[in-house]
Amino acid sequence: MEEKHNFKKVKYSSLTSMYLSANGFYTNYKTLKKGEADRIGKPQCDDLLSVAATSGFFAVELYLKWIYAVIYWEDNEKNKKIPENSTKFPTGHDIKKLFERLDSKSKEKIIKEFSDIMTEEKLLEELDKSKKGFIEWRYIFEKDSLEGNFDFLSKILTALFSICKYYIDLYYKPKEEWQTHNTRTSVIMHQEQVNSIDEAMSMSLKEVLKKEY
Repeated sequence: MEEKHNFKKVKYSSLTSMYLSANGFYTNYKTLKKGEADRIGKPQCDDLLSVAATSGFFAVELYLKWIYAVIYWEDNEKNKKIPENSTKFPTGHDIKKLFERLDSKSKEKIIKEFSDIMTEEKLLEELDKSKKGFIEWRYIFEKDSLEGNFDFLSKILTALFSICKYYIDLYYKPKEEWQTHNTRTSVIMHQEQVNSIDEAMSMSLKEVLKKEY
């Protein structure tokens, strides 16, 4: 059955968080892939490669949705007398369909990033082969075998990271009153026994991340 594209509304100002999350999954992909390469031939008790691929494909998905959401606001809200802090992006995990939903200029920009190494037809072919990468790699244990083109995944991530960084400066300008000045995420990660919830809550994220167990 063909995947339908519904749309999800999101605050325009929340695209900062979405962009940072995409960058985080991209960083995770690079770190885990390098970690897997560094330990080839050594005993292993976990599977870094499938987790790296899952992170990489999810980063691709988030970058494509982010581009759509930024341009949608640019085309539909920016020039209104009172623009709303609201935009949208297509749902679903199929990265080929997400690419096809982009405006023509964004698609052309992505295609141009690959012009020295592959044709537009080849790019679309690779996107089609990888269109369900996030779903397939996160459930690798359900597969007898699974081939992955990590060279293409690395290249599409590099291209999308570059384009999104460029769009941040060119397009993304949320109003000051829409911004929140709180810390982006509040996390409690503590594995040792504490005397009270207040004691756990008093630990800063920086302290937790520096703690060695």
